[in-house]
Amino acid sequence: MKKSFHYFFLLLVVVFGCDSLEDRAVIGIPIIFEEQFEIFTDTVGIPFSISRIINATQNGDVAENVNNIKDYQIKSVKYLISNVITEGDSVITHGAISFSTIDTSKVVDFVQEDINLNELETPNEEQEVEYTSEQLAIIGEILKSGNQIYVEYTADIDTVASYTYKIIIDISMKVGI
Repeated sequence: MKKSFHYFFLLLVVVFGCDSLEDRAVIGIPIIFEEQFEIFTDTVGIPFSISRIINATQNGDVAENVNNIKDYQIKSVKYLISNVITEGDSVITHGAISFSTIDTSKVVDFVQEDINLNELETPNEEQEVEYTSEQLAIIGEILKSGNQIYVEYTADIDTVASYTYKIIIDISMKVGI
């Protein structure tokens, strides 16, 4: 009898010691979303804006698990500037990458200033956007709210230029199993 009590007590400790068995049954699936913007400016000093909607369900892993998604953990946001064509040095005097809900009720901005396009193209390396952990969490919440997110790139360039601006979002999709 005493031995049965110990097993019962051990079972209670295991069951109630866990916050939730449901929380324990979650896996992370790595996903990368990329959006590429082809930029051409033919006027100087006039800001431009280009935007897209990323629909997460177009990714096979997301579509397969859409009813079991617990969370999107944004690991990083990066950008890559390539294919720069300009006469001389071209500088983004002011720019921003914005993520928002479709109705723009939640917005996370990252402002970029004084970025030399020619210098960034040469190493052809992805540049990490320095979001805070709170901003990354909000981007994850926005994506989770409807499995889509509105991405906008705005800039003001000091010369006529064309270039490719690619945004790379590294995500761990948390799925209940």
